[in-house]
Amino acid sequence: MDQKFISALKQAVGPSKVLTGDEIREEYLSDATPMYLALLLRGGRLPRPSAVVKVEHEEDVVEVLNIALEYRVPVVPRGGGSGVVGGALPVEGGIMLDLRKLNSIIVDEENFLVKVGAGVYGYELEERLNRMGYTLRHIPQSFYDSTVGGWIASSAVGHYSTMYGGIEDIVISMKVAIPRIGLVEVGNLPRKAVGPDLRHLFIGSEGILGVVTSATLRILPQPDETILLSYGFKSFEEGLEYIKNLLSRGVRPAVARLYDREDVALWFQDVAEIQDYNFLLLIFEGDKEVANAHSMVAKRLLPDGVVPLGEKPVEYWLKTRFKRISDIIEYLKMGILFDTLDVAGLWSVLPQLYRELKRELATVKGVIHVSAHASHFYINGGCLYFTAGGMSDDIAGFYRTLWEVAGRVTRGLNATISHHHGVGILKKAQALEELGKSVRLLQLLKGALDPEGLLNPGKLL
Repeated sequence: MDQKFISALKQAVGPSKVLTGDEIREEYLSDATPMYLALLLRGGRLPRPSAVVKVEHEEDVVEVLNIALEYRVPVVPRGGGSGVVGGALPVEGGIMLDLRKLNSIIVDEENFLVKVGAGVYGYELEERLNRMGYTLRHIPQSFYDSTVGGWIASSAVGHYSTMYGGIEDIVISMKVAIPRIGLVEVGNLPRKAVGPDLRHLFIGSEGILGVVTSATLRILPQPDETILLSYGFKSFEEGLEYIKNLLSRGVRPAVARLYDREDVALWFQDVAEIQDYNFLLLIFEGDKEVANAHSMVAKRLLPDGVVPLGEKPVEYWLKTRFKRISDIIEYLKMGILFDTLDVAGLWSVLPQLYRELKRELATVKGVIHVSAHASHFYINGGCLYFTAGGMSDDIAGFYRTLWEVAGRVTRGLNATISHHHGVGILKKAQALEELGKSVRLLQLLKGALDPEGLLNPGKLL
């Protein structure tokens, strides 16, 4: 690395905030992608950043981008490193931009808004809001390891998305640092009709068009009432049909999660009473009268033969739902390879997508377990979340084949390869196939905003 370049970085942000050589700790070599963690654990080598810059101010990000542009050095934004598609890997070296010190939180109670730095961790934000009587209600599986900037970059959703929406429904505005342009704010107040909604250039863009430095998010009062329900269905497809019926009638559970029998065995092994069922858990919340009304309609619409299973399994899920990066590593240390596949489709294909992908994943060499649950729902369809695990000496081949199978099945049914994990490196080939001619639009945007290709190279495009 050119010493003039390193000196320029240190002068811009301060010497203590620029790490090089042995100062760059192992945490910066990978995100939480099981494939790359498995390669590291088995002695593999991953690309290293030439420098890590720990920015503390939004203006620091602009300075770093200007220096990177001058020296033609790639920049990889990084938050909590909880992504599972390789989105934060420095595939061409360069600068890793650690955003975690952009951690300010300013609550605007009058307008039900909170302005936060991109590096704020989800659990810290929610705890701060809860103390004031509010909630963001964006609680992803990576709640304790992910940041607001990462949510926006990957187009994330949380457990409560069926009622409250994904991050695209929560972000009101954001600031983005773009080479040559500087800091730009895009957003609504609370809605605009002055041209295209420019937020959507950056939601899900995985840092290839600009670096999100802060965001204004909508907040809500904490719910007055919470109702926990769970049921056992004879088939997974019957459970899907029931949820479709609920949503079409305007019933909105905050959480709806439908597990097949194999997934029940994987995630609820300590709850004996649900082991023989395709298991649905529902959480209704909000104003007491409204939550009770929705739950009453949900009970009335139950098909014959469905078995009520009570609150206990839902309470178990609430206590055990968060899996940390350390949990992933423990499985990999035992030699178990696995991945989670977040696909989605319309109601018309969802049952077939479930059956076909489960069947085809089971044929991959080395796979010994395939299970699924449906975790996020919309009026037109939902997300299926598969877990595939097994053992293989060919780590890269194992994962490559999983995603080739998933891409073939989803394209055949006009479904999507990624509902909320993003694309990164892992799903790049399948995403480009799915996007088809529309990739050209993304390429034109990339060429306009980052013609040198310095922002998070090797991802998405």
